[in-house]
Amino acid sequence: MAARFARYDTDIARLSGLVQSQDIPGLEGALRQIGLRTACSADFLQRCRMRHATDLVLLLATLCVSNQIQVELGQSLLDFYQSVARGQAQGRLSRLDRGHVLRIALGRCLARRQTGPAADSAPGGKKLPPARWGGKDSDAELALELLLDHGCYADAVELIERRVQPRTASPHVLNLCEAFLSRVDAWTPVASDRRHLVKCYRRLYDAVSASPACVGVSEVLSMHLLRELVRSGDHAAALQMPLHFKQAGNRAVARYLKVEAACKLGLTARACEEMDGVLAAVVDQPQDWISANFRAPGGNGEAKPNFNLKAAREVLVDLQAVLANVGQRVFLVSGTLLGYARVRDFLTHDKDIDVGILAADDEYQTLEALANSGLFNLDARGLSLERNYNLAVTHRATGMAVDIFIYHPVAGKWVTGVRNNMGYLQCFAFTPFELQPIDFIGTSAWAPADLDLNLTENFGNWRVPDAGYQSHLESPSICDWGGEVHQLVGRLKLMEALIKDSHSMGVRVVRCLQRMQEFPLAISAELLGRIASARGFASPEGTVTFPSGDMVEMVSH
Repeated sequence: MAARFARYDTDIARLSGLVQSQDIPGLEGALRQIGLRTACSADFLQRCRMRHATDLVLLLATLCVSNQIQVELGQSLLDFYQSVARGQAQGRLSRLDRGHVLRIALGRCLARRQTGPAADSAPGGKKLPPARWGGKDSDAELALELLLDHGCYADAVELIERRVQPRTASPHVLNLCEAFLSRVDAWTPVASDRRHLVKCYRRLYDAVSASPACVGVSEVLSMHLLRELVRSGDHAAALQMPLHFKQAGNRAVARYLKVEAACKLGLTARACEEMDGVLAAVVDQPQDWISANFRAPGGNGEAKPNFNLKAAREVLVDLQAVLANVGQRVFLVSGTLLGYARVRDFLTHDKDIDVGILAADDEYQTLEALANSGLFNLDARGLSLERNYNLAVTHRATGMAVDIFIYHPVAGKWVTGVRNNMGYLQCFAFTPFELQPIDFIGTSAWAPADLDLNLTENFGNWRVPDAGYQSHLESPSICDWGGEVHQLVGRLKLMEALIKDSHSMGVRVVRCLQRMQEFPLAISAELLGRIASARGFASPEGTVTFPSGDMVEMVSH
């Protein structure tokens, strides 16, 4: 299926280009190559609509009618798309009752064109009246597709609520489910649309979930509902959803979504519990399945460009200039500081620039300086209204990523941190330090005066390269060593090793988790041993350095 759709997408892009350039000979040749029946098939036409190839849809619908292929579908699409283009009902649509499902769908699509994404209002801001949505089942199924293709999600909810009753898994309802689910990967809803999608999923799921013959489609709907709840920010509802999945793999994916919901709510212990269920379920699954169904939980989920030394110098110069205007001195930290201390340069595996600043009385002055500089894009997704520990910015001219760590004075330490894309905050504490001016990659910069102390607190024996070092698990600077966040990070790192099929990482993480067994909320020795045995992560005892002294949680998570 995926291969066929990929081929269709290539053909659609090619045909759309020929239509736009009005290359008739080229278009005729391309259609002969693809095959007229293939190009006029319901699947191909549907893919064109999902890709918003309006001109191509009109052409193919015309060919359907003139060549007697999918005539009813072709005529319906031709009437609808011509009506949208001309702003009023054309052909058969003009003869339909105004309460007919296709006529209503047309009116809602036209209203959306005038009012924008808030399509539950008519022109002038008036609320659209309830509609009857009458007509044949096949017309309602096509109307739902057309509403979704035109981004009319609120109207799709209204249609589904009118045509679908709870616990009625009729062929019509199943066709509506298929029409809805077939478009999931092509949607680009804005945040305000997601509540409408949640309503659609709920209504369709309530209709089919009680039918033993609809187990497959009900599980798919349930999974998408859970995913949409997490995306829309309704994390409490996501955690409350029952996991009615017969397939162990689906249960594992669903519990992984619940991990994110728990993290976003600050329920770290609950996230650890859900992660144990995920790990227990995936350990025996094939590697291809694991890699296809899960994403690694680190960072912000976005790839970073290849490192460029000349660009890095430009980034540092621009960043220091911008933040100097608000009284901030930018200093090297973490991996960038390690590179300076070892080789007076970036390390070969660096993908971004790590710098620090001290917390200011007016933090938003710093944010405003970055946002209004014209030189950097500030990623606002992880920002907090209370206290921020890390800012992710991108240099516009070079595309290079910069992590800016903000150091806050807490209990005699300077505390910074990272908010993971899963939603939890992990903090690190350092001895306060003076700054010294340095020359780095041909430009002036700042660094902690006591390099050895700062790097030892961050990396332990920093002078010896260690490619497998897991800073979020092993760093002596971790604030809550053995605590809830640390235990969660260990589970997520183990999951990352499984996803990436990384033996060396798995061995390292298992060893760390074994040393954390004495703390509350530790992963069970039985589960850890099972994973280590099944994946070959077991190894003789190695050296994992643990901080000495009393480990107390220094910040509120």
